[in-house]
Amino acid sequence: MAFNKWATGRRQVKLRQLRTIMAVAHYGSMSAAAQAISLSQPAITRVVTLLEKELGIRLFRRTHTGTETTVEGSLLVRAGTAAFRQLCEIEDCSADPGGGAPLCLASSFARQVSDHEIAALIAVGLEGSPRRAAETLGVTQTAVARSLATLAARLGRSPFEDLQSKKLNAWVAEAATKARRALGEIAAAEEFLRHGNSVQQAPVRLRIGALPASRVHLVPEAARRFALSYSALEVSIVDAGYDALLSKLYAGEIDLIVGSIRPNNIPPWVAVETLFADHLVVVAHPDHPLQNLPEVDWWDLRFARWVLPGKPTPIRTEFDRLVTSNAIPAPAQIVEVDSFIAARSFILAGDWIGIFSASQILPEERANLLRRLPMSDLGYARDVGAMTRREECPAPALARFLEELRAVSLEVSDAMSVPRT
Repeated sequence: MAFNKWATGRRQVKLRQLRTIMAVAHYGSMSAAAQAISLSQPAITRVVTLLEKELGIRLFRRTHTGTETTVEGSLLVRAGTAAFRQLCEIEDCSADPGGGAPLCLASSFARQVSDHEIAALIAVGLEGSPRRAAETLGVTQTAVARSLATLAARLGRSPFEDLQSKKLNAWVAEAATKARRALGEIAAAEEFLRHGNSVQQAPVRLRIGALPASRVHLVPEAARRFALSYSALEVSIVDAGYDALLSKLYAGEIDLIVGSIRPNNIPPWVAVETLFADHLVVVAHPDHPLQNLPEVDWWDLRFARWVLPGKPTPIRTEFDRLVTSNAIPAPAQIVEVDSFIAARSFILAGDWIGIFSASQILPEERANLLRRLPMSDLGYARDVGAMTRREECPAPALARFLEELRAVSLEVSDAMSVPRT
């Protein structure tokens, strides 16, 4: 029981049930689906009926010409297609099974892999050994070993470099990540189907990766507005570096990344939506002596005390370039911080200056805590956007959050265009 519970998490739709739903939707009839997956027609009908009862929805409409997929059924099929695409990548099989078959029938592995085998793969990939995997799953080590052996036979490769030491092969960790993403696709679709379209009833979970340019105002304000639509929700805002957030997005641990887009480092599985163009500004306390100059140039900053992001962040790299190109000495006093709050504390003391994205300092400017120095354009623009997993079944909550994110982005873009007074 524990094995199965861990394998599904919030998900109750099993892989064998999902194959049945995908086959019926693809072929448009119970009998054709039964032939394709080698089950009897009564067995197919029983699987569909029980799953519809369990979810409390209709997946198909029976007509005199066959079986018609409902909107809810189509959503589950899209989630299944995305899930089996991940499972097929574990096997390195073609994403196109050919012969007009659905993706769940792409290979013998896709046809036969079970929830227990996927659970064992994920647990071993996360825990690093069959013993710890068994403890996590709440089953015996023998049960995990049996599932892994079956999985290895299906894939034609062992998860272990050495059976005696149980040292894992390099491919296991990535395969476990793909398997987690596959189950996450199904869980997200099932959660939406169970609770219907009512935003007031659905318990919503959203996990947002926030890069520095979005942490102070953009993501918090969009999340605040997003929360107004729901009576029950759990929103997590995850602060981390770009590469760490990419890994979390790939693994399905977060739903999107918001922040500065790095066009030279966007994996092919990432979809990018540009929200607005940002730029850099140098800021100081409103009473800083440099604020009294009609215009500040880089030579005026040669003795400044700087609060800067650490290397090799894009802003720090651009700052170093600006110092060199404007032929001023390297700053004698630098404090490196990863936190905007920490940087602000230095600047609020009155004698430090910093360099930030214009969008990042809008709340402080409005409160007259920080002010841009009267400098000409620093000549560095970058796009801020939202990054999601490409070709994924769209989650309604994520779509709703993106709407709020676009609205806040428009306001930010307008506010950045207001000249300094």
